Amino acid sequence: MKKYILLTIFLTCISSIAYAEALPQRYISIRSSGMGGVGVACENGIDVLNVNPALMNQIGGHLHILSVKAEGTGSFLNSKDTQRLSDFSENLDKIGSDANKSDNQKSVDVLTELQKVTPLSLRANISVNTFPSFIASSFIPGINLFSDKMGFGGFGNAQIYAAFVNSSDPRIRLQGIVDSAGIIGFSKKINKGLIPFDMDLGVGIKMLTQQRTYNKLDGSDTIEIGLGNLVSAMGDDEFDSGRLPIGYTDASGTGYDVGLLIDMPWLKNGKMGMVFKDLSTTIKGSRIIDVSTNVKESFSDTIPMTAKIGYSGIATIDLPIPIVRELTKDFVVAFDYDIISPDKSFFKKIHMGIEKGLFSDILKIRLGNNQGNTTFGASIDLAFFHISYANFTDELGRKVGINPVTYQVVETGFYF
Repeated sequence: MKKYILLTIFLTCISSIAYAEALPQRYISIRSSGMGGVGVACENGIDVLNVNPALMNQIGGHLHILSVKAEGTGSFLNSKDTQRLSDFSENLDKIGSDANKSDNQKSVDVLTELQKVTPLSLRANISVNTFPSFIASSFIPGINLFSDKMGFGGFGNAQIYAAFVNSSDPRIRLQGIVDSAGIIGFSKKINKGLIPFDMDLGVGIKMLTQQRTYNKLDGSDTIEIGLGNLVSAMGDDEFDSGRLPIGYTDASGTGYDVGLLIDMPWLKNGKMGMVFKDLSTTIKGSRIIDVSTNVKESFSDTIPMTAKIGYSGIATIDLPIPIVRELTKDFVVAFDYDIISPDKSFFKKIHMGIEKGLFSDILKIRLGNNQGNTTFGASIDLAFFHISYANFTDELGRKVGINPVTYQVVETGFYF
């Protein structure tokens, strides 16, 4: 017992490591979304490659054909906001193609259109798990000597952010990032004897690519388009978006994840998980620094390391009413804590969740708390098809209560 406590204290102390200002890659499975962001000790399916590769030893075998996950803020599902954006785009084209209007009149008209859609904020994420993704017993000669399980997965995640801000001096803020990765994972069971407890050790090797938008004027990640930018993009007969200061950059590199999973049979048959993500992960690429001459410069970005520790077990609340007791027995309970993260607040680093399977686990319902915000979700898993939903709130600020964003998340896919 003391060994577990000392290990936990040691790992938690790592959270004192200084954290880089850049943000890590974003990937949250839909199961984790419904359960408050947990997953280090309880994730399942092909998502373990992205969450904690040590969990591969908990899976008998898995072949993932394809799944698509879409997340959007409420504004994307609001028909009025969608119509406002559509009208804004159409009216810009009309203003730009009106040869009878002077530049001054066009400026006034563009300002009026901006004020109609301000304020408005839109966020969306789309994630894809691609074929062939699998987890199986190690079958390659030589590798099977030090690895019990191996897996491969292809993942992609696109993030889009657009905001119309400041009614008195309206401007548009834009950000876009597309991350993709091919991951090869290995896991090994280390039995008690060599160490004081049973443990699974996992390693993930990631081949990363990243495309992102940037501001051609100053090189920053956030693009700000003001009235002057929009007016200058007015062509002779149409609106020319190519005149806006929107640039794109491509980068690629290699990174590593290392995870472990420790059996805790004395505590609800639980497990403690730990993962270090993006160890020594650097991506390199190029971007345009002089629009007029198309001159490019090389750059290198370090994706900062993150780390989590978590617990997962099976709990039962024994109630006297038979029907209710069926709902309160044998449910998954999990806790995660971010020990290295960009977040400054202690409460922003806490994640809690539960999951209950019904009808032989065909239906699963989930409830959680992510950074103080309630999350919930459900999934239907058939023989080879699943569909899931989650309501997930993510705090985008570094402290609790700053810039919370609620996503509606839907995922569907095929697997064996």
